[in-house]
Amino acid sequence: MRNVYATIARLMVMAMLALPFTGYAQLSITAEDSPVTITFDASVSGVNQAQFLGTGSSLTPNDGQLDANAWGFTGFSDGDVDFGVGSDAIADYTKGASTGSVTSGGLYAFDVAGDGSNHAIGVQPTGTDFSPGSIRLKVVNNSGVAVNSVNVAYNLYVNNDADRSSTISGSYSIDNSTYIAASGLAHTTTEVNDANGWVAYAKETSIFFTTPLANGSAMYLAWIGDDFSGSGSRDEIALDDVTVTFNPDMGADPSINFALDVFNSNFGEVLEGEVSEGRQYSIIAENLTEDLVITVPDQFEISTDNGTTYNNNNAIFTPASGQVNTTIFVRFAPTTAGTQSGEITHTSGTASQSIVVSGLALSNSGAIY
Repeated sequence: MRNVYATIARLMVMAMLALPFTGYAQLSITAEDSPVTITFDASVSGVNQAQFLGTGSSLTPNDGQLDANAWGFTGFSDGDVDFGVGSDAIADYTKGASTGSVTSGGLYAFDVAGDGSNHAIGVQPTGTDFSPGSIRLKVVNNSGVAVNSVNVAYNLYVNNDADRSSTISGSYSIDNSTYIAASGLAHTTTEVNDANGWVAYAKETSIFFTTPLANGSAMYLAWIGDDFSGSGSRDEIALDDVTVTFNPDMGADPSINFALDVFNSNFGEVLEGEVSEGRQYSIIAENLTEDLVITVPDQFEISTDNGTTYNNNNAIFTPASGQVNTTIFVRFAPTTAGTQSGEITHTSGTASQSIVVSGLALSNSGAIY
């Protein structure tokens, strides 16, 4: 009889393990219109334990650590760390706490106030760390209802102590595979260094889901960094006061989003009068009631026919059932030497999103401006 009970117990455990489980060991949003903030100075259930001290992530975090179920990282020389995998024994992810101006690449708890009162999760990029790379956060909808949109806000801290410019942008995903750039979150650090120390930049955006995020489902936020221009060492970057709010359903607002996973907006060096190779990105626009108009900056060209023909003219798309899903090819076609940059704008009624593009045009005379 004892063996029968043992067998039944094992079967019950196996059945429980087979059940889908989202749990609360990630950033759990339990109600609409109720912001949850990660300050990195106090515990947030499923996200971090006490003030973050730069001692990595763990499935059972101690004080000063992140919860491994909530955080993932890519682009560090010691290897990527996926959700559910601890990093507390990996050098790149256990750089400790610092006030900044470090030289060793990796993940830090940066003391952006300088007195220990305000820590932020941050990175010292190097040639082999975070160039490119990403910090990823898993967010679970435990509100009890499907949600159509989410508001994300945070403070981006930059210590511009080096002469190489870097980019840091915010993206989101529903599968942790394809990430879509979110508007208003991109930032490029200044190339020429200064002595201002940590400077905060407030970032905020609203993300509209193509398909409502079901109760119990997860979404993912990613902060993606890379080199932009200049040479030498890289600026330090940190995130703080990350606030996530699931918005009540206010109806279907128009949204324009991009899939930029294979698109590099910095086209590098191109000889004046020549053109670069084409690079592509995808547009995912929903709930549109007016034409989608794409405006192209000077010195750049786009193609709407898979890279067959390019021009600098505006492109106009008429929505089908309120949607525009298409691929755009872009190339750098400089006619003037020097650093060139601009924004490809995408507008439909009150909805507008942009992609910043840049490149360096080399003079035919050999001079660089």
